[in-house]
Amino acid sequence: MQATGSHVFRIDRFARVKEKVANGALVRSGTFGVGSHGWRIHCYPNGNVEQTKGSMSLFLKQTSHAMAGDATATFKMSILDQSWKPWRTWSMDEHRFTGDGWGWDRFMKLEDLEKEKHLEDGCLSVLCDVTVDIGPSTDDYYTAHEGKLSEPWF
Repeated sequence: MQATGSHVFRIDRFARVKEKVANGALVRSGTFGVGSHGWRIHCYPNGNVEQTKGSMSLFLKQTSHAMAGDATATFKMSILDQSWKPWRTWSMDEHRFTGDGWGWDRFMKLEDLEKEKHLEDGCLSVLCDVTVDIGPSTDDYYTAHEGKLSEPWF
């Protein structure tokens, strides 16, 4: 079974934030829940490391590992245009989160973002769609045991 959810992270006055935030410094979303796990979007407006200056880095971070354990998820992130439609999208195949984050060092060049004028009223909107594997359903369990129900454990 899977649980799916979405979150929009809006960064107000992105151009100003980009000027004030150094390379390697992040801006993060509030925590949102999908599949009994907590998640945050980590945005590095000027890149997450020296080699990514001039690019925006985006990552999905699992925040609930200490309480909920590992999570297996697929996700995609999109920059939304002024009409709230995905303009630039990157997808990540299944990843096992072990309390870490995962994403893109060079999600997009800052000059491309500025050139295309996708900042609505100066705000950057990032859509994150997450699908979390939450284990087998009862139908899966039944099928896996060749149509036979096992004895109850209690």
